[in-house]
Amino acid sequence: MLKENINNLINKLKTIYQNLHEVSENKTFEKKFALIFFSSSFVIIFYLVFLLSGVNPYSLLNPFSLYDVSLPIIDKRKMVTIYLSDGKNNVFPSKRKVYLENQNLHKRVITLMKEVSEPPFYEVEENLENANLNVNFKKLPSVHFAVNTIWKWKNTLIIDLRSSTLKEEIEQMRVKLENQSYSESSETETGKLGDIQKKDEETKEKLLVQKRTMLNSAMIVIEKTIFANFPEIDSIQFKLDGRTKDFPNLEYKFSTEKKRGQ
Repeated sequence: MLKENINNLINKLKTIYQNLHEVSENKTFEKKFALIFFSSSFVIIFYLVFLLSGVNPYSLLNPFSLYDVSLPIIDKRKMVTIYLSDGKNNVFPSKRKVYLENQNLHKRVITLMKEVSEPPFYEVEENLENANLNVNFKKLPSVHFAVNTIWKWKNTLIIDLRSSTLKEEIEQMRVKLENQSYSESSETETGKLGDIQKKDEETKEKLLVQKRTMLNSAMIVIEKTIFANFPEIDSIQFKLDGRTKDFPNLEYKFSTEKKRGQ
């Protein structure tokens, strides 16, 4: 089959060559043949030039694509209120540029929750409402990964979260105990070993408490950020796995409806 296709191609090329040879001998051109010959030659040369220069020939369809024209880029982000926290349930408002154009309610809420979990001062300057604050702002847990669904009923925003994802976020969270001192002693006596194990257990418990406090701060910040950017929302309800219940050992109560101004 392949051999037959090759033979057919060779025969077609021979026919084209013979026609060209006859035309050149007769020194006469039919108008139709001349049009096809010169147009096909132009097309082949056109594509060869672009192929050799490494440029996409279809870029000509885009105006000014072959010229280095620096046009101003319109910044479609708008200034919104994003709350920050020191990781100790204290929150502080700031202004940050965020892209929210042409997004529905679900996407806008997710976008704001992502901004809450971004490291503070990720831009050159964070536009704080009180620039004289001397606060060590913390990176808060990424609660938006736990979002199951978001919907609005009248003036109430309902956010359903996955408790398993929140637990994973707490486990993976990295925190540092303040004023923590570490012993450099290498003694491994029986009495000392018991004390070391006891201190390790106490340290783990302190780290867990601090992680929960960080998650608690994140929920407070999310609540305040949503109220600040959605004036039509009067209350927020948080659900866990589709149910009204609280997260274990967390100060922030998911079962309580959050109302504006509280």
